[in-house]
Amino acid sequence: MIKGVEKIMRMLDSLLLERKHQAPESERLRSAYLSPKWAATDVAFEDFVMDMFRRPFTCDAEELRLLDESWPRGDRFKTGAERIRVKHLPDLRRWVSKQRQGQHGAAATAEPPPPAPPADGAGHL
Repeated sequence: MIKGVEKIMRMLDSLLLERKHQAPESERLRSAYLSPKWAATDVAFEDFVMDMFRRPFTCDAEELRLLDESWPRGDRFKTGAERIRVKHLPDLRRWVSKQRQGQHGAAATAEPPPPAPPADGAGHL
């Protein structure tokens, strides 16, 4: 019975140690999305994207105006400056305040630094 248990243990160890190589996430997604199951979705997506480029050339003035208004326009520099002002600047100010408090508090309660070693190296092992 012990020999049977040892044989089973060796088989389990070999299965655990010789696992199939795991593909990176990008390879698994690529193979999944290139499978035949996604063919209808691929065609629909390609038609949608191509229609976004063709529509401005084939529509009338009113439809073109509506299409133009529906396109998102954001000033990324304005958005970035606002994000800095709202999020990062207060964080930075809190950090600077803590640093200044730490310096003043540490300077008042700190012990004097140890004496510097002699310039000629005497006294060192």
